[in-house]
Amino acid sequence: MKNALMVLIVACAIMLPVAALADSECISTYTWKCEDKAGNNCVGGFSPETGYVYTEDESVLDLWYVLRFENLPPGAHKLRVGGNAQYYSNPGDTDEVFNFWKKQRNGCDGDDAFYQWVADFTVDGPVTVTDYALGYSGTTDICIGAASSDENSDRDEFLISMEYAGLYAPVIVTTVPATTEPVTSDFTTGPGSIAAGDHTDTESSNDAWEVFTEGGSQHQLWHVWKFLDVPSGTSHRLVVEGYRPSNSDDDDFNLLYKWSSTCTGVFQQTGLTINMESGDEQAMSTTIGPGSNSGTLCIAIDDSAGGSANDTVLIDHLYVVTECAW
Repeated sequence: MKNALMVLIVACAIMLPVAALADSECISTYTWKCEDKAGNNCVGGFSPETGYVYTEDESVLDLWYVLRFENLPPGAHKLRVGGNAQYYSNPGDTDEVFNFWKKQRNGCDGDDAFYQWVADFTVDGPVTVTDYALGYSGTTDICIGAASSDENSDRDEFLISMEYAGLYAPVIVTTVPATTEPVTSDFTTGPGSIAAGDHTDTESSNDAWEVFTEGGSQHQLWHVWKFLDVPSGTSHRLVVEGYRPSNSDDDDFNLLYKWSSTCTGVFQQTGLTINMESGDEQAMSTTIGPGSNSGTLCIAIDDSAGGSANDTVLIDHLYVVTECAW
């Protein structure tokens, strides 16, 4: 199970512009904290209920707290955090500094293996959410330690003021390429037929179309494509380019989806409709969720109205983009 923040996105009728394929920003949240491990050497506390506050212990007047990030995607990792130190008592320790330290290893045992500070925060310093390069890559666990310099004898706090996707906590950000999946096969057609081309003509935007024509007594169309081995990620985006010639039935063509190895049963609407009446293609995209899904994705196209004629639709490009897949 991946422990990155997984944003579950369902299909909606909002059509998004087709953007160039870009890298994904993968967000990993902590999976383990100091007190989760028996015999931990934590000093101070961690209070997620009050906005993720790191606090020095009242008697020891020091802080050492560890968060562990595991099952990371491969790639260059950065720590994203924002916050500052603040006085717990007045006047407090004006020279107090809070540090983040790092190590990369499976497990977070012992503090002697932590080395090389990542970031410093001073009392009443600026509160800016910043990415700090960790110099680590790969999928090995990363452990982040929060410490105080304990310059003086008063108790101080370090407050994480950053909010990211509803979370108050440091996160690790990894940038990885998004993956693109072309259609694997034409699964089934009927009513209607493939009038020209096949699924391989949808692999690129080159005006080589897979062409469908309605058929049967009701002049209808139903065609299903299969995408195999779609990876899990934070989101999936369906991208389509195509058009329909003008027709007397005023018939448009809808795209639907279903996560299923059999590609049978009820499909869900993507919200994408091909209704362009000229040779100028429509380029559209929408998210189809949840992003945690993987395996076989079935995409269908059908007509909005039967009418009295066998109408035509042309598909030039069809693919699925998975964000933050690993």
